[in-house]
Amino acid sequence: TYLPGLANLLGWTGSYIESLVREFYASLWIDPDHRFIHFSFRGYDHRLYSTRARELLHLTESDT
Repeated sequence: TYLPGLANLLGWTGSYIESLVREFYASLWIDPDHRFIHFSFRGYDHRLYSTRARELLHLTESDT
């Protein structure tokens, strides 16, 4: 219940690498001001800033 969407994702066999999905979900931290997310992937810590995510996804900034 504390990891929304994880059960549905894990139900799609063959579409992901289970250990990487579990590592990501277990380590995901969202900045309270939504400036970045911090997570672990393949044993390395990563920080993705919202400005970079918007750039990669071609999204404009929004209050939503």
